[in-house]
Amino acid sequence: MVSPPVVVAPPVVPPPAAVPPAPPVVAVPPVVAAPVSPPVAVTPPVVPPPPVVTPPVVPPPPAVVVPPPAPVSPPVAVVPPVTPPAPVVPPVVPPSPPVAPAATQAALPATNAQVLAFAQSHIGQIATDPDGTQCYALAEAALRASGAVLQTSLGTNGPISDHYAWGQLVYQKDLTGGYANVGTLASIEPGDIIQFDQYSESSPDGSWAVAAHHTAIVESVNAATGQITVLQQNWNNNQTTQEGVFNLQSMTGGVVSVYQPITG
Repeated sequence: MVSPPVVVAPPVVPPPAAVPPAPPVVAVPPVVAAPVSPPVAVTPPVVPPPPVVTPPVVPPPPAVVVPPPAPVSPPVAVVPPVTPPAPVVPPVVPPSPPVAPAATQAALPATNAQVLAFAQSHIGQIATDPDGTQCYALAEAALRASGAVLQTSLGTNGPISDHYAWGQLVYQKDLTGGYANVGTLASIEPGDIIQFDQYSESSPDGSWAVAAHHTAIVESVNAATGQITVLQQNWNNNQTTQEGVFNLQSMTGGVVSVYQPITG
């Protein structure tokens, strides 16, 4: 069997695209530069200086006189009325027992007064005597200046070989057993000479004193308390004349004798 012939259709070709016409060419005229004028010099205007202005002269203000302040009267003190206090009746105190007054220098024997004055005039100084500058020298020099009998003429007292005698014995207190007790504290006067040997004392307040061998001049005495203030030198490493205090009621050992100077 014979196949029918195949009919071949020709290809379809599209029509060519339309091309727009080219724009017309416009001729551009050449650019010509404008002529440049040269710069013109500008001269600034001349400005005249400002006129000088003289300030006006102002006269000073007139002086103002301030008047002085008016005197002020002092305030008047107002004294309040004094109201007398109500009378106070003191309580009745029984009188104290009479105490023997201490002797005053005005009532002293003349020799005592001279001995006391000599010692007081040497406070802060060292009294000298041909026998030296010890405690002894103050008493001996005072006797010599007052015209009294010297210790060198009176000797010593009792079993202690150098327990010096200085005049009339007026008081003596002994805890050694070798001397008699003589007189009372009221018998002692300023200007008397006091001799300590093997002496010691101890007071309730803790104070104490020891005078193994010492001489002093009585300045004052309190018979009620037993306190005697003396003038002495070469005491407690101080050679000058100075005051000291002993309390014979606190005596714990030794012997103490007090003498009134006697005239020759």
